[in-house]
Amino acid sequence: MFLREFRFEPHSGRIWRAGEERSVRPKAAAVLRVLVDRAGETVTKEELVDAVWPDGFVGDGAAAVCVNELRRALDDDPHDPRFIATVHRVGYRLVVEPSTELPRPPADRLLVGRASALATLEAWWSEARAGRRHVGFVVAQGGVGKTALLEEFVDRLGGIARGDGVGSADDPDRADHLLSDRPLVAWGQGVEGVGVGQPYLPLIEALDSLCRGPGGEVATQVLRRVAPSWLVQVPGLAEEGEDRAVVPASPQRLVSELAAALTALSGHRPVVLVLEDLHEADRPTVELIGYLARRREPARLLVLGSYRPAELIAREHALRGVLQDLGARRLCDVLVLELLSTAEVGAYAAAWFAPRAPAAELVSQIVERTEGNALFVAALCRHLADEGLLETVDGTVRATAPLGALGVPAQVRLMLQRRVDTLDEADRRLLGVASAVGVEFAAETVRAGLADGRSAAEVEDAC
Repeated sequence: MFLREFRFEPHSGRIWRAGEERSVRPKAAAVLRVLVDRAGETVTKEELVDAVWPDGFVGDGAAAVCVNELRRALDDDPHDPRFIATVHRVGYRLVVEPSTELPRPPADRLLVGRASALATLEAWWSEARAGRRHVGFVVAQGGVGKTALLEEFVDRLGGIARGDGVGSADDPDRADHLLSDRPLVAWGQGVEGVGVGQPYLPLIEALDSLCRGPGGEVATQVLRRVAPSWLVQVPGLAEEGEDRAVVPASPQRLVSELAAALTALSGHRPVVLVLEDLHEADRPTVELIGYLARRREPARLLVLGSYRPAELIAREHALRGVLQDLGARRLCDVLVLELLSTAEVGAYAAAWFAPRAPAAELVSQIVERTEGNALFVAALCRHLADEGLLETVDGTVRATAPLGALGVPAQVRLMLQRRVDTLDEADRRLLGVASAVGVEFAAETVRAGLADGRSAAEVEDAC
C-alpha cells in the first residue's frame, strides 16, 4: 500500500520511496501497521503497547521511540506532520489516507537528474547554518527547472535541519533545540514588467511570505523592532497607527535595516531567503543582495537567487555588475543547471507513465522534440497522456504517431506566444522569415527575405 509517495509493505515491514528502501526496525514497522489499520483514528499509547508488545515489560516510551524512527524514515515533521500526528498526552494518529495506488506527482514536481545540484545547495546550507552567511545563485535558461530545484531543496530543509539525532515533540528536552534549528523561509520573485516600477518588490514579497509562514510572529516582532520601514511596506502587518508613525526611510537606511533584521532573525533560527527570476528584479533589490553578501558579521543566513543568463546580457542588467563584484571577492557561488540528458528524460518518463515503461523510441523522440528542457518534457508527457496519444503493448507505452505530427502542448504554445509577443515588429518579421526558411538557416538568406535594408551582420546580431 502507499502513503503518499512512500510504499509500505505491511507483511514485510519494508518502506520504499522512489526505489530507495528506508530502513526501520521490526517493532517500528509493527507500530506503523497498527496506525495504518486505524488510519484517521487516535491510537492511544497503551493500545500501541498492547498490540506491538503483547508480553508487556515496556512502557509508553517504547512507542514514542518507534514513532520517532518512523518519522525519520518518512521525512515527517512532528511540528507540521504529513503522516503521523501526536495527540498530546493521548497517543498518535495517521493523518494520511492509505491507498492501493501510488499517487502521480504533478509534472512540475517530478525531479530527476538533480542529485548533484541538491548536494551543492545542501553544502551551502550547512555553511550558512554554521553561522557563515552564504549567497548562491542558480543559473539556467527558462524551463530548465530552477524553481523545481529550489522548491525541492526547501521541502527538504526540515529533514536536513533535524539531522539524524533523536528528537521530536515527544522528546521535550530536544523540542526547543529542534525548533531553533528549523529554518525560517522567505520567498520572493521578480515579475516580468512589474519589478522595475517599484523598488524592492521581490524583497517585500519575501518578507510577506516570511511573516505569514511558520515562525512568522517572531519575524514580525523583529521587523517591528529593527526594521520598521520594511514592516509598513508589507500589507496588513503594521498595527493601527504604525504606518503613520514611521518616517519614510532613505535608501541607505532601508538597506541597513533589512540587513540588521535578517541578522537578528538568524539569531533565533536560520534564515533562507529565496529570490527567483532576478533578471526581472529592480536595481535596488540586486544591490541589496550584494550588500548582504559583503556584510562581515556572522549570520545563519542563506540567500538563494535565480536568473536567466541570456536575459542579463540582453538587458545589460544591474545584476551583472553585482555578480562580477561578488565573484571577484569570492563572496558568492554559482550553480549552473544543464538540460536533462537522455537517461534523465527516460527516468522522468518512467516516473510519469508508471507502472507502464516508456519505449526507448518514445524517450528518444521526447529528447529530440524538447532538447531536454525540463518544462517542455513535463508539458509533452502531460499532453501525450491527457490527449490519449499513447498506446500500451505488453506494459510498454509508445506514441500513436511521430511526436512532430501530434501537435504542440497548449502550455508550451502559450509560453512561446507570450515570448513572441514581447518582440518588436522588426524582430517578429525576422522570426517569420526564418521560420519559413527552415529549422536551420543562414543570416544572408533571411536578410534577402526581409528586404528591409538590414545588412547580414545586423541580421546576425538580431538572431
